[in-house]
Amino acid sequence: VCQRHGHGLLSRLIMCAEVVDTDGDLGLLIGSSPADMPIWDRTGMLRYALADVDADVVGQRINTSEDDD
Repeated sequence: VCQRHGHGLLSRLIMCAEVVDTDGDLGLLIGSSPADMPIWDRTGMLRYALADVDADVVGQRINTSEDDD
């Protein structure tokens, strides 16, 4: 799937999902592939993803404030 969309070969994966149990309580489901990926690699990938999202938010705010002027 990644190669078809021009992203190259998938080598590692971190998945983070919000789940709701039958009582309506929220939980967090975190998984990785390979399953034995060290915690420091998982943490680094999640922090990198967060920084990428933060950069998008800042970019959108800058573009929006320039449009208002």
